[in-house]
Amino acid sequence: MFKKIVTLILFFLLQFFVLDVKANKIFVYLNFKNYKHIKGWIKLEKVYIKKNNFNYNLVKNFTIKITPPGQYFLGYTEISPGKAKIFFKIKSINFSIKTKKFKSLLKVPLTIEESKEPILIFLELDLEKSFKKGIFYPALTVKSFSNIKAIQLIIALDKYNQGFWIVNSVSNRVVGFKKLNCSPDYMEKGLDNNIYLVCRNKLEILDYPDFQIENLVPIGSGNEFNYLIVGGNKLLLISYEDQKIAMLDLDSGGVLGEKYFTQLPISGAYIAKVNGFLVGTQDGKVHFFSLALENLGEVSLAGVPETILGYKDKVFIGDNQGWITIYKIPSFQRIEKLKVCDFVEDLKLCKDKIVVSCKDGKLAYFYPEEPQIVDYIDTESLLGRLAFNPYQNLIYVIAKNDDNNKILIINNFDFKKEGEIPLGGPVNEIVSLP
Repeated sequence: MFKKIVTLILFFLLQFFVLDVKANKIFVYLNFKNYKHIKGWIKLEKVYIKKNNFNYNLVKNFTIKITPPGQYFLGYTEISPGKAKIFFKIKSINFSIKTKKFKSLLKVPLTIEESKEPILIFLELDLEKSFKKGIFYPALTVKSFSNIKAIQLIIALDKYNQGFWIVNSVSNRVVGFKKLNCSPDYMEKGLDNNIYLVCRNKLEILDYPDFQIENLVPIGSGNEFNYLIVGGNKLLLISYEDQKIAMLDLDSGGVLGEKYFTQLPISGAYIAKVNGFLVGTQDGKVHFFSLALENLGEVSLAGVPETILGYKDKVFIGDNQGWITIYKIPSFQRIEKLKVCDFVEDLKLCKDKIVVSCKDGKLAYFYPEEPQIVDYIDTESLLGRLAFNPYQNLIYVIAKNDDNNKILIINNFDFKKEGEIPLGGPVNEIVSLP
C-alpha cells in the first residue's frame, strides 16, 4: 500500500515538474459565430485541458450569456508542447430555439506548439449549426489568428503578464497578445501612432501596426521612471521613487533636464495651447512647465490631481475627491468646479463631450462649454482608464472587477452599455490605434 501511494505521488510530481518544464502559458477564448439571432445561455460545469492523463482546469460553474460581441474568456493554464484535448462539460442550456436535449460532454483535439510568448487558443462555436432536430450538439472547432494587423485596434497594457492584449475594435474581440522585452510601467500613444513604453530605466518605442521595436532609448543608470507624457518631439518622464521629472528629446534621445519635488508627482498632461506640460503632485498642487522645464506657475486643489485634460483654452483637472476643476489658460484662472463622483480616475474628450470614469463605477459626461453632468451610467465596476475607437462612436473603459479585467463598451451616442471584452489579465492602460 505504501509503495502504491509513493508511486502515485511520484507520478503526479513528474507530470508537473518534468513534463511541463518548458510549459507555455495558454489563454483560452470561446468565440460565437452566427449567434446574434439566438437568445439564451449555456451553463458550463467545467472546462479543462487533458494531456498525458493530467487535467489542467480552466473555468468551473461558468454561465455564458449569448450577447454581443460574443467572446468569452475561459481561463488560462500552463502546459508543455504536444498533443492534448480540451473538454467541455455542459450543465444546462436555455435557448430561444426549441431544444429537447443536448450533448453534455464535448472534446476537441488540440496541438500546443512551443512558444516563447503566451499562446491564445480561440474555440469557435457556430451556434446556428449546433441545432439538429431539436438536439443541441455544439459545432465546436479550434481557430487561430495568425494575423493581428487589423486597421483599428485597442491595446491594453498587462503588467502581470508583461505585455499587452490586442483587441480588434471592429469586432470588439481579443485577437492577440504581444509579449514585451521589458517589464512595462506605463504606456502612451504618440501623435505618430507609435506606442511609447516606459520600463524603469529605458524607453521602448513600438511601431504601428507591426509592434516591432522602432527605437530603444536608455534613460541612464540609476534612473527609474514609472509614467510618461508625450508632447510633440518631447517626452516628460515621472519617477515616483525619486520624486522627480525628466525631459527627454525624442530626436536626440538625450535628457534635457530634471526637476525634483518635495511631494510625489503622480499625474500629468501635455497642453498644446501653451506648448508645455502640467504635473500634478500628491499635495494637491498642479505645476506648469515649459519644454525647457522652466516652472511657469502652479495652482492648488483641495484633492489630489489624478488626471488632467487640456481642451482649447481650458484645462480640466479631476481629483481623488470626485471634483473636476476647470481653469482658463494661459492665465490659470479658475472658472468652474464640478462634483462628479467619489474619485475621478480619467478624463477623455470624445467627439464633442468630455467623458469621466470614476473608481466607484460611475461613468459620466458633460460638454466642455457647459460644465454640468448630462448623463451617467452606474457600471457597478471599479473603473480605470478610457479610450475610444477612431470614429469616436464607441467608448472603452477598463473595469477592474477581478484578476482578469474587462473592457466595457459604451455607445457614445445614447451612452448605453453595448457589451464587454474579457481580458486574460489585470490591465492598467488602454489606447486606441490609429
